[in-house]
Amino acid sequence: MTTAFDQMAVGFTPNIFGFKVVARWSKARPGVRVVVLDQDDQAVSVVTLEHDWMRADAMDEPLLCQSVLRALAASHKGLTGDWWREPETAVWECADHGDIVWFAACDIAGAARAMAEIAGEE
Repeated sequence: MTTAFDQMAVGFTPNIFGFKVVARWSKARPGVRVVVLDQDDQAVSVVTLEHDWMRADAMDEPLLCQSVLRALAASHKGLTGDWWREPETAVWECADHGDIVWFAACDIAGAARAMAEIAGEE
């Protein structure tokens, strides 16, 4: 099953890591894709949860960090790993602590948005 994603957000981890996260989903059907980008904006991990819905809070805001935690749980190596060599673990930890700053697609510059859209494609 291929899911058409019509929603997107881009998250930035603290500068010490410099990783980015692209979350894509649809409100009309299940499916969440999480893409981890390295410091050079290259995709290092793409996880699609085909049967998962993007959960939302009481104000209908997407719970992006929760989706990152679910998507990257299998890749998480724990606190003893080398986070610069294991970006999925660093991003998971940042999501777990709420240390990812999220922006909607409409709030980011054209070049960053284009990069995020390319990273989120299959």
